[in-house]
Amino acid sequence: MHNNDGIKCGITECTYYAALDFFKITGWFVYPKAKKIEIYLDNVLLGYAKLNIKRDDVYRKYSEYNNEMPGFIYTKCGYAVSPLSKIQINAYDCDSNIFFKKNIQLKLVDEIPNEYGSNNSNFKINNIVIDKNDEKLFYKSQKDIQFKSKLKKINIEPSSLCNIKCKYCMVNTNYGKIERGIISDSILTKSLYSINSINTIDDVQLNALGEPLTNPQFVNICKRIYKETKIRRVHFFTNGMLFTKDVSDMLQEIPLDFGITFSIDGKSIAENNYYRKGSDYHTIKRNIDYLVHITDGKKNFDLQIFNLILDSDNVTIKTPEFLLNDFGFLKIHTHRAFYFTDMNKNILSRLNKEQLDKKIKMNGTKRKMICKRVFSELTIRFNGDVIRCHWDPQCSQLMGNIEQEDLISIWHGKKYIAARKTMNPNMPFMFLHSSCKACHAMNNGYLALEDD
Repeated sequence: MHNNDGIKCGITECTYYAALDFFKITGWFVYPKAKKIEIYLDNVLLGYAKLNIKRDDVYRKYSEYNNEMPGFIYTKCGYAVSPLSKIQINAYDCDSNIFFKKNIQLKLVDEIPNEYGSNNSNFKINNIVIDKNDEKLFYKSQKDIQFKSKLKKINIEPSSLCNIKCKYCMVNTNYGKIERGIISDSILTKSLYSINSINTIDDVQLNALGEPLTNPQFVNICKRIYKETKIRRVHFFTNGMLFTKDVSDMLQEIPLDFGITFSIDGKSIAENNYYRKGSDYHTIKRNIDYLVHITDGKKNFDLQIFNLILDSDNVTIKTPEFLLNDFGFLKIHTHRAFYFTDMNKNILSRLNKEQLDKKIKMNGTKRKMICKRVFSELTIRFNGDVIRCHWDPQCSQLMGNIEQEDLISIWHGKKYIAARKTMNPNMPFMFLHSSCKACHAMNNGYLALEDD
């Protein structure tokens, strides 16, 4: 590449590998020689390129400049981007003056490229050496990846709306940023058809990013599942505020097995009502009591309580007394509350050293476990978008749309294959998608504290 000012340079690659959540930007400056190269993403400084990379191809072409190491490279993991994102490259000369400034459209690639996914030689990214011959790290072929996965569960989103607003909820981190609504009859029909066309599916959950009962047709959706599919068990989470007597009466007439989990948070009634804005414990208790009454003795209703605690000390988390007193006859699951993805930057900026140390201790960089969801389940959003995880508040891991492609093709498609490679337990943590890194299941969620 030459420009009008006599600068001899070239940008070889400017790519974002979505499956690896990984940038790679390479190029060269023969004349003038670059002293510093800044890399910006959408006007935000990402960092500085590594200089003095040997480029034999460039040297042969411009040997008169006697510069055998004109190349540069920049790599970065952990940033989610949009299809419209642009990279800006600023190059400085030996006098610290900018002599090159250019905006470049970032190329988005879904697959893991051959150099990162085939058994050739080792490669090194961010000072981590990856052994290409380790079969535990990289699967041999796309065919291997397909047959290692088995779609058993589908999450269908009846509604992405919610009638309450919890302080730490992943849904409320992104209101106004992603599309929300109620599932259409067309999307529901395609979803139910997909369930019947894939004989390995035996589990349906009616949740994703919202409260399912904000869809006024929720009961009819359950009826359609019974009438139009082979599925005989449906489960869902609810905040309980809309679980009226009418809903209970209609659900208990449907011959499905229901697993219903009610979310009630905090260590007291007051905490629940405070942290879950718009929630009223006494209303929820009245609704649950009625459902228990009319389904008493019926084995097809499995009722549970899910309780999150905002903990500010290191004591063992215990189920609150008020829940044991009111619902001791039900299964109660108590856990620490975690923040998700978009909240992290704002939260971390407000922490004192003691709080930050506690969060860092919880996070770490080594995987606590691997996520099996990408091998066994998927989520169909209200608009037909297929995402690999219903805990992804940004819906940043889009696999396809059932209005454009059949579900089995999406499940065995190149995006899912690439995603499964990143979930191998021997794959370095840096290769996880940014939304996965922010998930408590991967040991990198941010613990929600009472004094945040």
